[in-house]
Amino acid sequence: MDKSRIRVDIMGRGFNLVSGEKADYLKRVAAEVDERMRKLKEENPKLNYDTAAVLTSLNLCDELFIERDGGQTE
Repeated sequence: MDKSRIRVDIMGRGFNLVSGEKADYLKRVAAEVDERMRKLKEENPKLNYDTAAVLTSLNLCDELFIERDGGQTE
């Protein structure tokens, strides 16, 4: 399988991604993370980049678990 190699920007920081997924998909994923981090920073301007990244990850993981577990949170 060919690997996609692209550079994405998340909140002004560049990241090189290598994946078996298509480049367009990786761009969509990065854009979603960027949007969510920006929204979180907008709501909490004092957050630094690392904290915003961790909180965004926790929020996304929470959504994943809820979706995967059929809305169950326990």
